[in-house]
Amino acid sequence: MENYPNPPNHQPTNNTHIPIIDCSSDNNSDECTLQCGESNTSTSALTGAAGEQTPCLIDEDVILNGSILESSAIAIVGAINVTGDVKIIGKITVKLEASAELHVGRCLLLDDESTIVVVVRGDEMITNGSVVLSYDGLCSSPHLIDQVSIESSLVDECRDGKPTLREQLGSGGRTHLELVFLSADSDECNSGMSNSELNVVAIAVAVPVGVLLIVLAVILLVPSVRKKVLPGTLWRGFKR
Repeated sequence: MENYPNPPNHQPTNNTHIPIIDCSSDNNSDECTLQCGESNTSTSALTGAAGEQTPCLIDEDVILNGSILESSAIAIVGAINVTGDVKIIGKITVKLEASAELHVGRCLLLDDESTIVVVVRGDEMITNGSVVLSYDGLCSSPHLIDQVSIESSLVDECRDGKPTLREQLGSGGRTHLELVFLSADSDECNSGMSNSELNVVAIAVAVPVGVLLIVLAVILLVPSVRKKVLPGTLWRGFKR
């Protein structure tokens, strides 16, 4: 039987080629998903990252090309190890969903328009200092951390800290991006008020002040009202 080369972004499984990028409507989302088959699941992580997730192994290069894919957003769920390179081309966003990890064995290469987003949810159990992204820093895009951002929701920064990415350099040029929570040292937290509570207070103060200014404007600008409210001698003193 003739062996055909493996097409890009496919994995050989049981004498067939399984796509590792799913853009089907079954996702109930506008995003595509980077995935791998059960037969390629491995219990050994390339980076030795701590965690109880069983990482999924993609034993080849991965190319995410925004001009070819059906969506400009690629979601990663769970822990994925890629033994080769990962190339993110064009205007495309790779989103690491809550508690997801991407470990690249070789080079992680991003175009200038490409971005990576790390999703942090306050209702998810997250270990401070957990590795969300790793790659060979010697051959990857320079200043890659500048193209990685955090999308947080339901996070109480006063209680849990502000989610931030920290770059760590390991042996052999390995680079890790860790998710850490920095203590919030702000007047808002010290006062014990959340952003929403502060907004309510600001509105409560602003409304009476605004009403007072309107009343003063009416008194000063309408002569009939001014004569009733301000006696003549008081009005002359006020003008001085």
